[in-house]
Order: sequence, then C-alpha cells, then structure tokens
Amino acid sequence: MSNETDTLTESVVVSEDKPVILNNDQTDTSTTNGVFHSNGTNQTEQPPPQQQEIESTKNNYENNEQQSYNKHDLEPESLRKVFIGGLSYKTDDQVFKDYFSKHGEIVDCIIMRDREGRSRGFGFVTYASSTMVDSLMAARPHVLDSREIEPKRAVPREESGKPESSLSAKKLFVGGIRADTIDEKDLNEYFSKYGHIIEAVIMKTNEGKLRGFGFVEFDDYDPVDKIVLEKELMIT
Repeated sequence: MSNETDTLTESVVVSEDKPVILNNDQTDTSTTNGVFHSNGTNQTEQPPPQQQEIESTKNNYENNEQQSYNKHDLEPESLRKVFIGGLSYKTDDQVFKDYFSKHGEIVDCIIMRDREGRSRGFGFVTYASSTMVDSLMAARPHVLDSREIEPKRAVPREESGKPESSLSAKKLFVGGIRADTIDEKDLNEYFSKYGHIIEAVIMKTNEGKLRGFGFVEFDDYDPVDKIVLEKELMIT
C-alpha cells in the first residue's frame, strides 16, 4: 500500500453522529465513485446526485405539507373533528381518507383498531376548518363500502365521560334569558343560522312571568351538536 493511500485512510473520520470528513491538506486525491474529494480544504461527504435529488424532493414535500397546515388560522380542534360510526370492517385507511377528503383538507384521520389490527367499526376525521365539517354534515347520508355510515361532531375528550355526551338531541336548552332584552323572535332569528327551527319558546310561570330560560327545537341533531361545541353564545 502506498504512502498516499495510507494518508487518505488516516484522514477519514467516521462516527455515529458525524458525517464522513476528509481532512488532509497535502493530498489531492478523489475516491473512485466521486462521492468525496480532497482539494486542500475540509469537506463533508456528499451523497450521489440522484440521492441528493431524492432527499431534496422529500424535504420539499415535507415543507409544503407543513406550510399547508400552517397557512390556516386553525380553529379549536373540537370544531373541526368528526366521529365516524358504522364503518364496514373491510374499509381500509386509504379508502377512509379518500372518501372524507372530498369535503376538504384533512389534518388527521384514523380508523380505530383492536390489538390485532382489526377495525372496531368507527374512526375520527379532523379537518383544517369547521366549514369542511359543515359541508360533510350537509351532505348526509353517506355510504362507504356499501354501508351507511354515521358522522357526528366529535365530543371533546374532557367531556366524553358525561352520560349526555353520547346522546343525539334536537332540542336545545337556552339559559340566561333576560325578560327585557330577548323574546322568542330573537331566538328564532339568532339560531336559524344553524339550521331549520321547528319551534323556539321562552318558558313562563303560571302568572305569565318569564322564567329566564327557553328551548329551541331543530329538525336535526347536528345544529344542536354544533351550538353546544361553541360553548357560550351572546344574543344581542
């Protein structure tokens, strides 16, 4: 082995957390595959051009994905997340995602599975905007893999243990009503933006005095679910 080769071998340093470094001020030699060269300065090993292109494409894709999500001024997740029940056990992850992506950009989606990887018949979809959830709910009924599925606005984790969290109600309780500011016409006008109202009523005593609360009944459960997720509302 020549001295030149010995010098080159001694100048290559490899470790688990560092790239291959060529550090030789006297040698002007390159490897046969052109991966790295010595020209009198310290250099870091560079991947072949094809590998560089692959890495560049991967990095650009990841950056674009991140920018895609960052460009949204995201609302609370509770307003963008949907529970999907009644799934066929044969529905796979890609079919699941493809179907729900028709209604908007998906941030996350998952089919819940047991320890053996078998579908439990339900899943969750999180969109980039609550308007996409509105679009999905307005397009009911939905059929996937020959089964009618049941989309419903997801209950926040901290409230999922409450008995009423699994109920679907069409009637909404409205509290904090002041007699001198709100009447039944106001209730109709305000809540009609959420859906079709069957009846809006403010409760009264036998003497005709307002009791400070009322009910709004819709023809569908989804408006009630949406209103409850929005928490406190201000009717003016």
